Amino acid sequence: MDDNGAYETRFEAVLTRNGFGSEYQNSSGSFQRALQLIESSIKGDSFRAVDIGCAYGFTTKRLLDDPRSQVIANDLCTQHLSELWTSLTPEKQQRLTLSGENFLDMKLDPNSVDCLFALRVFHFLSGDQIRQAFAKFAQWLKPNGIVLITCSSPFRSTLSRTLLAKFESERDKTDWPGDIWVKDFCSDELYLRNVRNRMNFIVPDQLIRESIRVDLRILEAGYENRPSKTNESPTKEYSYLIAQNEGI
Repeated sequence: MDDNGAYETRFEAVLTRNGFGSEYQNSSGSFQRALQLIESSIKGDSFRAVDIGCAYGFTTKRLLDDPRSQVIANDLCTQHLSELWTSLTPEKQQRLTLSGENFLDMKLDPNSVDCLFALRVFHFLSGDQIRQAFAKFAQWLKPNGIVLITCSSPFRSTLSRTLLAKFESERDKTDWPGDIWVKDFCSDELYLRNVRNRMNFIVPDQLIRESIRVDLRILEAGYENRPSKTNESPTKEYSYLIAQNEGI
């Protein structure tokens, strides 16, 4: 992490089956840091994790490598879930539950989850849906439970300067200045073919604001930077937040 709270990550993307996004097959700095914090917060011989928007299951597999884990892998694409299931040993399958529903409709008991991962999901949600998600996370997490959220920022390299100008001009006027029609601001044809029409580009301050609304304690927040291939500054590809439910 640098002095501005940013991690530098070399992204190795694989397009998801539904074409809406990408799964990254390498560990980001925020992911590694979240795992460290989870390890230090978990007491006992088992823990329960939820991987929202799991795609091919990189995060789920990392969690299942710990024999103490019980994991719920959630994704709207059933082909992702099927491929994840068949890639696992019988022992790991016994500790995995698959969920193909919208995660906002999931029914989990309060204070029942030790850690939550929502990686590259929130940019597909409206502001109202993001607030619903934070409220559910705060309810589901056990005391000391940890959540890691990553999502696309308006600074990412595939987006035009027009988007950033629009974001900055509306930043003080609306809670969600990055909620846009992608075709109006994106110059990358491949990216346009493989995303939804509308997305919500988010900066860390917005994630912090929503955490405070539901009384989650911010442990870290910042950007995941893509290293520059030239002498230019690295691009702030993703915003991230690690937060904790302090509980009672």
